[in-house]
Amino acid sequence: MEEELEVVQAIYGEEDVRVLEPPDGVLQCCEVDLRPRVESGSELVSVTLLIKLPKGYPLDVCPQISVEKSRGLTDNTIGSLLAAAKRACEQYGKQEDGCISFVLAEVSEALDAANDECDCSICLDA
Repeated sequence: MEEELEVVQAIYGEEDVRVLEPPDGVLQCCEVDLRPRVESGSELVSVTLLIKLPKGYPLDVCPQISVEKSRGLTDNTIGSLLAAAKRACEQYGKQEDGCISFVLAEVSEALDAANDECDCSICLDA
């Protein structure tokens, strides 16, 4: 599990992946800041995911994923991000190597799409 978090920190950066004190019944807990991967244009959205790895992870249970903070996202879009996380957990979960990287990749893709579809509220007010 610690190796898996080290891989996630290597991919997303130590400043964007923070290991937290886990609550009771949880083996490991972290927050991950995700921003869209944009080559050009504006980064209009972002999300901070709270990932809890309960007892039994990775072989018996999937991680618990929730949105801790978001910027520029509607409730429907947040639902889409969480649905992407759930699909990734169902597809890649309960495997010896864990699934956090896969979950974050799926959520990142959904976040990229949300950024592409987002209208800047400042520009709309002008």
